[in-house]
Amino acid sequence: MSETEREVLRLSAQGYTMNDIADRLCKSVDTIKACKRNLFAKLGVKNIAEALFHATNYQMI
Repeated sequence: MSETEREVLRLSAQGYTMNDIADRLCKSVDTIKACKRNLFAKLGVKNIAEALFHATNYQMI
């Protein structure tokens, strides 16, 4: 998992929206969307709730 993907996951866990995350990381919303898609593929999940559950269980964040 890349550092950006880890940061997107961490900020999502804190309740930030994609727009908020994009602003905080100085990236476009499209970049954040792509980052989430890559993250979901790497974790084998379908949505952010599953990704957060998986990452929490495996102490990734």
